[in-house]
Amino acid sequence: MARPLAKSPFVLLALGLWILSSSACLAEDDLESLNQRIYKLFAEGKYQEAIPVAKKVVEIARHVRGPEDPDTALSLNNLGELYKAIGEYTTAEPLLKEALRIRQKVLGSEHPDTAESFNNLAELYQAMGEYVKAESRYQEALRICQKVLGPEHPNTVTSLNNLAELYQTMGEYAKAEPPLQEVLRIRQKVLGPKDPETALSLNNLAALYWAKGEYAKVEPLLQEALQILQKVLGPEHPKTATNLNNLAALYQAMGEYAKAEPFLQEALRIRQKILGPEHPDTATSLNDLAALYQAMGEYAKAEPLYQEALGIRQKVLAPEHPDTADGLDNLALLELDLGRNDEATALARQASAAKIKILSGIFSFTSEQQRLAYLDIFHLYSLFPFVKGTEADLAAAVLRYKGVVLDSVVEDRLLAETSQGSKDQKLVEQLNVDKRQLGQLLLQPDQKLSAETSQRIEALEAEVETIESQLAQHVAGLGQARHALGVSFEQVQSTIPNDGALIEYLRYSHHLGENQWEPRYGAIVLFSKGAPLWIPPR
Repeated sequence: MARPLAKSPFVLLALGLWILSSSACLAEDDLESLNQRIYKLFAEGKYQEAIPVAKKVVEIARHVRGPEDPDTALSLNNLGELYKAIGEYTTAEPLLKEALRIRQKVLGSEHPDTAESFNNLAELYQAMGEYVKAESRYQEALRICQKVLGPEHPNTVTSLNNLAELYQTMGEYAKAEPPLQEVLRIRQKVLGPKDPETALSLNNLAALYWAKGEYAKVEPLLQEALQILQKVLGPEHPKTATNLNNLAALYQAMGEYAKAEPFLQEALRIRQKILGPEHPDTATSLNDLAALYQAMGEYAKAEPLYQEALGIRQKVLAPEHPDTADGLDNLALLELDLGRNDEATALARQASAAKIKILSGIFSFTSEQQRLAYLDIFHLYSLFPFVKGTEADLAAAVLRYKGVVLDSVVEDRLLAETSQGSKDQKLVEQLNVDKRQLGQLLLQPDQKLSAETSQRIEALEAEVETIESQLAQHVAGLGQARHALGVSFEQVQSTIPNDGALIEYLRYSHHLGENQWEPRYGAIVLFSKGAPLWIPPR
């Protein structure tokens, strides 16, 4: 299922006071007209039409109010949000960063507008696959909003929702579910059951249940959300398209292909019309429609759609973006179904190389538990177990990912312990103390745990996660690559005795064709010399 959109509400540019002072340059009615037009176009999802209007407002704000005025920051923020909405992330980033800089300088570090800038930058970095940058900015936005605005303010709720979605993207479902449920509760209470933001919460919670495999909970939530969005936002809004796409994914998973196809086609039509032909969400629709045709055995329809989706992702997103890696895998699978083993092999190798960089990025800022959670949703071996001639690639992948979380955690601690700075050494000492205390508390029977003890366990777990994350960020700051992720099977071969062999068993999903899978076991055998041997199940 496509990740649901959870954009923060677009802020109507409130030029208020300075409109009166700039009447010599532009009539008040004209400025108000520009503002209303930007707001209306954004609300309708007509981002391309809104951009030239927003550029004009930036120009006016800089001229009338100056380069470091809050209204100038707001106009830059809104223009950045529009570029983000159409997928032009490199254009959006400097605008959003400049808006944040101005707000921090002029309004202060704990102003609601500063929090909004942190949130908007976080959304951008999440869309770009830069999760380390996204998490810290979401957390800062949430901290400011909770302190200044309170727990039920719309901005606080948006920040909480977006941080939960990031955790979901990283596979931390247990960490994502409570805040998503809380967001839905608050929006139903404050905004009402038929508000578009309530619909988005229904959609986001459905996406979480989908990821957890709790399909019975998904359809009623998506249907309810779709009714609200179609009625309030209209049938051709990007958020309506996202909901259609998600419903289609559910029906496809249930084997109801005829029911899924018109939803996917309509979602693609809306996105191409409203967002444009090269938007990441348009690529998602192309990819999902291709997957449906592949499942139906209609390969001639699927192939050009997969190719177009991959082309967009390679152009608009980074080569190591998770969506790009998925696109490479998807096209490789189709090539395999078509009997083109060489083409499938080349694509699978590209996907594998991208995944190593993605995993290295995830390990650069997360705790041990977060790394384990992400590894659970990570396709470790790509397509190597069933693509002919990739035994060496499979052996390297098995060796790189074996115990990689533990290896990376140990690597963080060793580097910190040998660091010249006392700060990292103190972090390791505190981590060891916390781990010992946590272990002692967890040995107590559940029925004997007091409320105070339970709270202490939660506090220690949170502190352990924070320290592990800080140590990982320090390693990343040194430019240190993860040793395990760079190992080759030749390096391991050199340690194997001449009369010995290394045997590694693995469980993997075997491709049966037409997007059908089944779990299987196999073994990779590595001798001291020669090529690895892959023994698939008989």
